[in-house]
Amino acid sequence: MDSGDVTVRIIVHILSFYLLAFLASMVVEQERKTRSLLEERETAFNQLDLLFRSIIESVDTGIMTTTFQGRIKTFNRAAESITGYPLKAVENRQIQDMFPDFSIFFGSDDPQMAPARSRREVNIRNGKGAPVNLGCSVSPLKDRYGKHIGYILIFQDLTEIKRMEEKLEKSKKLALIG
Repeated sequence: MDSGDVTVRIIVHILSFYLLAFLASMVVEQERKTRSLLEERETAFNQLDLLFRSIIESVDTGIMTTTFQGRIKTFNRAAESITGYPLKAVENRQIQDMFPDFSIFFGSDDPQMAPARSRREVNIRNGKGAPVNLGCSVSPLKDRYGKHIGYILIFQDLTEIKRMEEKLEKSKKLALIG
């Protein structure tokens, strides 16, 4: 090998080294930008998730979600208060086992059957065994692509309203008699 070949090889190696360093720095910079963008997206997602959870937990309406198979997945604080059951007691349990009176929404024993979408009143027993009158409705639960993944059951406690209606009826009857 002569000195010209050695010089050319050294220059090629040096150029290769700098080219490789340049490409590596570009990859590292791109990765840094991607990580930064990912962190921003995760922060935005976490803020939206926190907002969503705050809204769900702040309403006075019971909100429960179930799978197609009828397993309870979420249960907000109002649902816990209205039914007397904590989330841990109902999570992943069959809705028909915990609240058999909700079966009127599902129309049959087949969990794949679409539930009736009308608003209905249901009488259940709370965790202490006391009767509770609920105004309920069921809607399909869909993912972000519009695929049906379960059901949302929304309910309110109507027990006090029913008591007042009964008292009003009694007062009307007594007024008619008087």
